[in-house]
Amino acid sequence: MKIYTQDTAGIVQPPRKHQQGKSAVGGFDELLEKAMTPQGGQAVSANALAPLQGLSGLNLTVPSGVDRAQTVESIDKFLHLMEAYERKMADPRASLKEAYPLLRQMEAKATELIPTLESLPEGDKLKDILNRTLVASTVEVIKFNRGDYV
Repeated sequence: MKIYTQDTAGIVQPPRKHQQGKSAVGGFDELLEKAMTPQGGQAVSANALAPLQGLSGLNLTVPSGVDRAQTVESIDKFLHLMEAYERKMADPRASLKEAYPLLRQMEAKATELIPTLESLPEGDKLKDILNRTLVASTVEVIKFNRGDYV
């Protein structure tokens, strides 16, 4: 589309309400200073804030290590789900519509296992297995959604 200068002749710039850097009501600095000044007349400094009260009731404990048996069981179930998907995709009589629910389950399970992956310590063999499993399932989801199997 080409724009001709006669097409823009009717466009009028709206008048500016205030000058650059200054507000019609007052400067932002003035408003901020007024908001920061308490009834006594002195400005409150950032370091002079009152300490927080009532933190003793909060439970701030960090969960201890991951339950390895439960993690192994979750990975095992995930691998069985991936195997079921593989069997469905290898079956020439099965349609992609039949494999899709398994793919959705794999996506959900992978999302569920990501926090477990992040909680495992570096260098842990279980973390490596889980990472490889999650990568394989993610690649499979991408390939399926991209239409590689159509």
